Amino acid sequence: MRLNALEEHFIHSQVAATYGAADLALLARCMPALDELGDMRLQGMDEAGIDMQVLSHTKPGVHEIPDAQQAASLAVAANDYIALDSSSPTCKLSAGLTRCHLQTVILRKLANLNAERILKL
Repeated sequence: MRLNALEEHFIHSQVAATYGAADLALLARCMPALDELGDMRLQGMDEAGIDMQVLSHTKPGVHEIPDAQQAASLAVAANDYIALDSSSPTCKLSAGLTRCHLQTVILRKLANLNAERILKL
């Protein structure tokens, strides 16, 4: 039987660079493990009998960044980061839960709703 771990957290350094002091303080003890997608993580998985981890960026994510352009850019960077680390066919990490920049999605939805409303007038 395979053991898969869902929503195993990681952190991307460029996203972490946007964090305030409170978030950094909360993550201080676990930051080294969150930022590591190599041997240390794989060894821990082997010791726990985990066959695969589905990675998810830890909170706070890019959706909390007010600047939609910056959020979109960081979402792409974080997604690319785990895509590179999970691309090997023998890799035990999966990029199943990546980041999206909700600001852009919400702004588009609002723009579409507003356009529909205007067209009805």
